[in-house]
Amino acid sequence: MNAALCVAVTAAACAAAPAMAECWAPLAGDGQVIFTARQAGAAFRGRFSSFTGEVCIGEPSRVRVAVRTASVDTRLPELDEALRGPEFFDVRRWPRASFESDAVKALGGGRYEVAGRLTIRDVTRSLAVPFTLRPEAGAGRARLEAHMKLLRLDYGVGTGQWADTRWLDDAVELSIALTMQRATAPQ
Repeated sequence: MNAALCVAVTAAACAAAPAMAECWAPLAGDGQVIFTARQAGAAFRGRFSSFTGEVCIGEPSRVRVAVRTASVDTRLPELDEALRGPEFFDVRRWPRASFESDAVKALGGGRYEVAGRLTIRDVTRSLAVPFTLRPEAGAGRARLEAHMKLLRLDYGVGTGQWADTRWLDDAVELSIALTMQRATAPQ
């Protein structure tokens, strides 16, 4: 094989090879998964303090998140116990909520949209979530932010008297803000 053909074949093979994914994981202690809901017209906030995740951009792109539902914290012990109970998250039967991506679409400027499946309790639904992922130059870290609205009754959260939206609104705002650290690429 002549040298020019060898260089052309090598260049074509490199151009056809997919770029390895760049993966990120939450930096422990530097992030928030916050929800806002309304009960009897008054807003209240809470957070989940225990979660794991992985965001990979490239080949293959993927997003995975798992939240330990028992880590719910509204700073109101009675409300926290109710949210952990069978009418809401039922943490004994379903100790985690999870999201698994089907596709990640780059929108430019560090903006993405991930389509996937969210599972809360025993209900799985498809949804698309916009998010930003902005690496810090030379730091091995990135900032991830996402905001979405969920309908709690779509996932069976709030049964019995709590299914009545006059007492507890169906819509729940979810905000995620995390510092991510570079992780190993997926296998």
